[in-house]
Amino acid sequence: SDREKFQAFCGALQYGIGNPLYHWTHLELQRYFGIDEIVREDTADIIWEKANAYIKETQMSPVKLINSSNVALVCTTDDPVDDLSWHKKIAEKGNVKAKVLPAFRPDRVTNIEKPDFIQYIQELSKAAEITIQGFQDLLDALQKRIEYFHSVGCRISDHGMDYVPYAEASFDKIDEIFRRRIAGNSISKEETDAF
Repeated sequence: SDREKFQAFCGALQYGIGNPLYHWTHLELQRYFGIDEIVREDTADIIWEKANAYIKETQMSPVKLINSSNVALVCTTDDPVDDLSWHKKIAEKGNVKAKVLPAFRPDRVTNIEKPDFIQYIQELSKAAEITIQGFQDLLDALQKRIEYFHSVGCRISDHGMDYVPYAEASFDKIDEIFRRRIAGNSISKEETDAF
């Protein structure tokens, strides 16, 4: 439950002195909730009760927090298949003072070794309205999604990697690897890195 997660968070954070998260948490509790308790496992219940009472009393919401903090820009991380409907709804509603923009995060496109890769490529194909059969089709689909994201305000990209993969390969070799994989075949570690 949320409360159990908060209890565990407090239990872990008490060992985080010196970590910015430790200090930020205390600063936020003071500035936004008027709570001066030190975050520890044994103070979690007090903090929980005080924070929830304050939220109820002031009708605090994420939008109110963003607006009262003078936030100028919020960027979310969004997958290329995302329709960005929430960005459109936030813009239409107009109650958030900050710009809320998408950031293009294509991690799943490069995860060719993952079991859900083929399904993901089908989702991307549908989102881009391009039949993806080869590597050039994949690049074209990504370009189309980048253009869509740009039309909704996206100006940045982000990507997470466990390591920087590399294995030299020609475009034709990468196309062959990609085609074999979307046909349901397994590929080697070297082929994954080449892709």
